[in-house]
Amino acid sequence: PANMVERVEVITGGAAAVYGADAVTGVVNVTLKSHVQGLEVSGRGGISDNGDAESYSLGALVGSEFADGRGRVVFGASYNKDHLLRANQREFGRNQVELFGNPDNTGPADGVFDSIAVTNYRYPGTSYGGTFDIGGELYTYDAGGVRPLQNDQRVSFWGVGGDGFNDADFAPLRNGTEVFAATTHLEYEINDAIDLFIDAQYAHTETVAPLQPTFDLGITIPDTNPTIPADVLALMSAASQTTLTIGRTNVDQGQNFRYVDRDTVTGVLGFEGDLNERFHWLAFYPYGRSQA
Repeated sequence: PANMVERVEVITGGAAAVYGADAVTGVVNVTLKSHVQGLEVSGRGGISDNGDAESYSLGALVGSEFADGRGRVVFGASYNKDHLLRANQREFGRNQVELFGNPDNTGPADGVFDSIAVTNYRYPGTSYGGTFDIGGELYTYDAGGVRPLQNDQRVSFWGVGGDGFNDADFAPLRNGTEVFAATTHLEYEINDAIDLFIDAQYAHTETVAPLQPTFDLGITIPDTNPTIPADVLALMSAASQTTLTIGRTNVDQGQNFRYVDRDTVTGVLGFEGDLNERFHWLAFYPYGRSQA
């Protein structure tokens, strides 16, 4: 829990080498509060200027001494929730940028970039109403019936604006998360030479990540299929075409989501003390488990 953090130390360079070979570039030490007397309650809430992306948190911290000051115990807990924010809820999210192969590129020595950045891109071959070729022209189908596929620009399998699968309709700017965390710390002076300490933490995290719907490419059906609308059949007949090959994004089957629940438990039981003014000893047993 954030309310248990007393300070954060960042150690870089050679000073971090004392922590081992894995820490030669730097170490971040998070020091938790171990001396708390009384109760502390905190809360925070926020919402964007657009009236969405809500987030809020609640936290509590309680601590006390016992055994005439020889022992101290601290317990903290927090709850945080961030609501899902979709790309299509922001203007910059609706105009996503992706790299595609440059159609003007002819080879490594032509002085032309291999890839180009495309804004507001689409995948016309899997439009929401279905994409199909009749007589060499691409069509789609919507509430008004069959019509030519429309894009501001179309190169190979991608296009700009207009019809086709649009990542921004389903992608997140921020996943939805819900986190409960609790930790406790106990210290007890057994005698002048030995101290006992116990640390225990638990965290439960739930994450919701939106994904794109399923899609199909290259589904071929004959003109005898009863699901083909009459206006599409008329175009097929005029083009002397007996089959229809369709690609579509299956928005009618719903959007896919990835739900991840994760539980993490850690604990440390240890003893420490001073042998003399120059030597300090420390012995501990750690335990940790994470399940998702």
